[in-house]
Amino acid sequence: MANLGILTIELVEAKFTRSTDLIRKMDPYVKMVSRDQDWKSETCSGGGKKPKWEGQKFEIEVKYLGDDITFEAFDNDPGKDEKIGNGDSKLSAFACYDDWDEWFPIEHKGKSAGKIHLRSKWEPVAHEEHSSQDEMGQIQEAIKNLAQKKRELTEQYNAIKDEMDRHE
Repeated sequence: MANLGILTIELVEAKFTRSTDLIRKMDPYVKMVSRDQDWKSETCSGGGKKPKWEGQKFEIEVKYLGDDITFEAFDNDPGKDEKIGNGDSKLSAFACYDDWDEWFPIEHKGKSAGKIHLRSKWEPVAHEEHSSQDEMGQIQEAIKNLAQKKRELTEQYNAIKDEMDRHE
């Protein structure tokens, strides 16, 4: 499968609503996985519920925009690390923009556990023109357009829901 481009995702910060430690502050880190590529951030020692990272970047060779990226936040503990929460997204969501700055929700056992702040840079690769690549390019473009439409509809839904909640 041809390489469609390079997606660089930077882990910026997190706002967790769930703590795994009762007495001391958590030492969070984040793992990301996409297809056969994985990455683990540095541990933010004493970061607690509002950790911040600098220079934590995950570079992905994108083969298919329909692939998922999963992210899991853990508390680095002696013995066994505890999961804070996890979330996911389609790579196509990141490829909608050359540069993207977004918060992604994470959950633990079906309940909100906070959100992770990610920044991304999408650099598509220019392909030679062949009919099969043209078809794949059209498919990838359609996926990208659908992801953009989903994002717009989600934003509209959330705005309407917020307005309804204010009126209740």
